[in-house]
Order: sequence, then C-alpha cells, then structure tokens
Amino acid sequence: MYRDPWDGSLYVTAVGTKGQELISSKDNGVSWSAAPSVISSNFDKPIVITSFPKGSHPSPRLVVFTCIGGVKPSLIWSDDGGVSFSAPVSVDDPPYSLPQCGILRDESFTPSIWNVPDVSIGRAAYSDGADLVHVLYPTLTETDGAIRQDAVLANVRITRSAPNTGTVTALMIQQIVGDNNTSIYRAHLVDADRWDYSPDETDDGANIALIDWYEVSTPSRPLAQPQDAVDCAALQKNMIELRRRFNACQAGTNKFNHSDCGPLQNGLQGDLDNLHSSCPPCYWSGTVGCTQKPAPTTKPKTAQDHSKMRYRGEVIRGGISMSQIFDLSLTGGVAKYWTPVPLATGPNFYGHYDYGSFYMQNGNFNFFLHWTESNPQGSGDKGNMYLYGNLVEVNQ
Repeated sequence: MYRDPWDGSLYVTAVGTKGQELISSKDNGVSWSAAPSVISSNFDKPIVITSFPKGSHPSPRLVVFTCIGGVKPSLIWSDDGGVSFSAPVSVDDPPYSLPQCGILRDESFTPSIWNVPDVSIGRAAYSDGADLVHVLYPTLTETDGAIRQDAVLANVRITRSAPNTGTVTALMIQQIVGDNNTSIYRAHLVDADRWDYSPDETDDGANIALIDWYEVSTPSRPLAQPQDAVDCAALQKNMIELRRRFNACQAGTNKFNHSDCGPLQNGLQGDLDNLHSSCPPCYWSGTVGCTQKPAPTTKPKTAQDHSKMRYRGEVIRGGISMSQIFDLSLTGGVAKYWTPVPLATGPNFYGHYDYGSFYMQNGNFNFFLHWTESNPQGSGDKGNMYLYGNLVEVNQ
C-alpha cells in the first residue's frame, strides 16, 4: 500500500488474474476503484510504487518498479492517476545495461534463510519536465569462483511529455557490497514522506532516504553447486494451463461452474510454490523459454560452519549524495554480529518487520529502523525471534 503525500490518494499493488494490478482510493479508503487497473501482464512481485506532484500537468505521476521475470529491473509509470500505464522499460537492456536482478537460494546460508527479491523505489528529485527516482534491487556477482548477493542503487530519470511517455536515463550510482564478500540480504529504501517539511513539500531538500540491509556470510563460499534435478519447464507449463483454466473459471466461461474455481486456485498456488522453491525466478512469471541458470547453492565445509549476520545502513540525499555506511545493530556502540539458528518450525526468515518508518520532528528527518535476530535460548532449544530497533536522525 502507498499513500500519495500530496493529495492523500491510496494505492495498492497486487498480482491478480490479469497480471500486476492496481486499485486506488481517493477518499482515505472509504471507497475503492470498481475494478483494478492493469499495470502490466506480468505476474512478478513485489511491485513497489512512488509518486510525484502534477506541476503543470493534468495529473500526478505514479512510478512503479519491479523485477520482470525475476531478472529484469523494470519501471512503469502512469500520468493519469493509475488508470493506464506506460510499457515497461527494463534498465538492464541497452543503452542502460544495469545489472540484472538475482538472489541466492535459501540454502546458500547456514541455516537456510528465506530469501526473496526485495525491491524498493523512492523520489530522488522533481521538476516540471522530468522526475528522478532511486531504485534498489538485489543482484548476483561472481567473485573468486563463488557467487555473492549484492544490492544495486540506481537513479532513473523519466521526462514528461505526452501521457505515459518519456525519455528514460538510468545510471547506477552504487553497488552495495558487504565487507569481506558477505552478501547483502533484504536491502530496503525508507523514503521521507515529506509531511510537515518546510518551506515546501515539493522542495528538493526533502528528497532524502535511508537504505538498510543485512550483511550475511555464506560459509566457506565454495563454487556453486548444481541445482537438484527439477523439471522447471514442466512445472511452468502446468502452471500456465492452470492459470488459463482458473481465469476462464473466474470469468464464468467454458464448462466451469464457479464452485470449481477453488481447486484450480489451490493447484495453481501449489505449482507456484514449487517453482518459487526449486526454479529460477523467470519461470515464476510464465515467460516461456526461460534460459536463466539456477541461482547457486553454497554448502558449508562442516556442520559447525554458520552464517554470521549484522545490520547496516546509509543515508542518500538528492541524486548522488550519500553518507558513509554505518552499523545499525550495535552493542555498547560497537557493531553487533549474531549467528542465525534454526527455528522450531520452518526455515529461518527475516523481513516481516524490517521496512522501517519515517517522521519529521523539530525540523529534522527521523528514520526508525527495526530488524530481526534469532538466537538460541538453551541446550536443545531451536531458537526464538527477537525484534530490535534503532533511530537515525538527519539534520536539514
């Protein structure tokens, strides 16, 4: 969910039966659009959104960011309040040629940590003729015969001309790399929401954001292991057929009764779960002919080798002004590390509470960050999850 800081409109992005979809409310959530708008026909998630004031144009601009096929960092925008959208522009394609999206498999960490393709977007600058956004997404980098997960921070400028058109210029301004070749896990961008900013909420001084992430070691970092034998193409083919039948069922066409839709939806979700856990991301979106290689798995040398984690961040202001990287997880003012441990049920996962928040106070920007740690409690204990927080204040 996203709230426009200038007119208060609410927007919700989701994956629906027609692809990536948007619903909106212009009255603080009292009523919502009668039918969703289609952002694109792709089925990738997450889908993140930001907005810019309309200026001299008829409507504000909405800008959406996602990884199409799990690999193509792509922007889509709307100049009519989310009624219609531009065609996707993938910034890994020439002439931009930014790194592709990519994540390590859960099993690359010890114990396994649930890994998903987190993406973020935020305002970087605004003018009546063009808008500039920050985008943040994970990528894979090969180094010393092994693969690590980094994060890409890029600026993308989109000019304004006719509705849903514009010239795109993309520039990577930072590839966030962990110390000692650790992996960057679940990087997020917490944007300033501009409310109460003086002298004006459209002022460039309000273009500020905090980026936070985990740094996680992948024990022993050996060469990538081949993926277990899984027929991803067959799973994908079955998923596409189930999706076709489910869409027909929902529409009330063909021979289906509406009561038949539930089992079809359950089967579709089962195939999606199998694709997510076993196959490269480009299979998830339904793109036929996927040739992406499996994300690598790393294996520890011994059972005693475990991942180490810490939580870090930086501040970015305007287009390219960045602070030094600093630690957010601290003990007595010193960087805090911990070893994730297996939970009682299911794999380790982080991220449900890690998106941060923002508020203005006494004319300063305040970012409240929170992260999750898992630690053992005693002999034989499978571990517990703990929530920690820290506050970062940035002066105007």
